[in-house]
Amino acid sequence: MNSLGRVPVFAFVSKEAVNKTEILSNLLNGENRTHYITIQSMVKYELDSGLVDLTQRDKHPESGCRTLLRLHRALRWLELFLERLRTSSEDSKTSVMCSEAYNESLAQYLASIIRQANANAFCAFGTRGLSV
Repeated sequence: MNSLGRVPVFAFVSKEAVNKTEILSNLLNGENRTHYITIQSMVKYELDSGLVDLTQRDKHPESGCRTLLRLHRALRWLELFLERLRTSSEDSKTSVMCSEAYNESLAQYLASIIRQANANAFCAFGTRGLSV
């Protein structure tokens, strides 16, 4: 991902992936580490402890469950984009590939103003040969 970092959206995604990984690592190495050995134990611990609240999502922004879910969504977007990039021709537009991957993965979970800002950022991409 670092090689894609010249494009601002990739730098952002890379930073977010590192941030999410660090949060999970801190939980795994923190005082409650025994509850973070497996995903199942993490989910059980956080649900039992009230650290996951679907009605007040901002109440526990660094819960392992929420962090893992967000990391998964970001990596799914990256997977979809890279697959399009791999199978595209040299003159393919990265803006189209990126937008399609985004719409299939992340867009449905974000506020409309964020989706619009991202759509505008994707328009700045050139062809595959120039962008990456």
